Amino acid sequence: MRLALPAILLALAFAPLVVVAVLTLDGRTGSVFAHFNTGTNEGRRLLFLAVGAGLIATLAFQLRFKVPITYAATAAMAAALALSALDWALPGVVEANLAALTLVAGLAVFAAAMAFDARDVRRTSLNTDKAFWLHLLAAPMIVHSSLSMLVGNSAGGNGAFLVVALVCVLALVALIVDRRALLVSGLAYLGVAIGSLLKGANVDETALFAGTLVILGLIVLMLGSGWSSLRALLMRPFMGTTLAAYLPAALPAATTAVRNDT
Repeated sequence: MRLALPAILLALAFAPLVVVAVLTLDGRTGSVFAHFNTGTNEGRRLLFLAVGAGLIATLAFQLRFKVPITYAATAAMAAALALSALDWALPGVVEANLAALTLVAGLAVFAAAMAFDARDVRRTSLNTDKAFWLHLLAAPMIVHSSLSMLVGNSAGGNGAFLVVALVCVLALVALIVDRRALLVSGLAYLGVAIGSLLKGANVDETALFAGTLVILGLIVLMLGSGWSSLRALLMRPFMGTTLAAYLPAALPAATTAVRNDT
């Protein structure tokens, strides 16, 4: 029985529960969490071993059930294992460079997603589903870490303008690769930035929330309704190039509607 929702829920729960189980197998739960709280080398070693067990369990789950979401779960566990190994080998490095390391991991997951997308530019096989879940994992990692590095301590209008600029760049990338995950992940930050700009323009507090939602809704509506046309316009300079061969064909909105009806 190929039941999608139970398979997704089981895939999401399996690895974290294996990690918890490994941490509690020896009956030293209290000492384990004490090590974590004090940041000792023993705590880092235990975390590395537990995450490694979680990665092995995820790979076994993937080989047995072949659920597309397990590719994203495997990527997440692999990134966590790499970070825990680095933290064990070089204590303090991960905490000091978390945003940069998360960005690198997010870009690696994004590259893996694009590799699956390139195998199925027509979006008709399971490779598309595998890529979808990988994009869904990569997007928040890239968006959050990029904003953390760019905005940092920038307050007020400067930080808000940086957020808007980054979301615009992400929207262009999302249009090129024809994946909305990057754009969706940035909408919450865009909403905060719009609210900050409206507040800086002395908009009344009662109208601030409503104005932010209206502007954000208009942006989403325009991008959603004009996605195919915008993508066709944006992809025009790349037509006939090597890059276009690895991306879905850009079709005008009318053509897309006819294709969907058929």
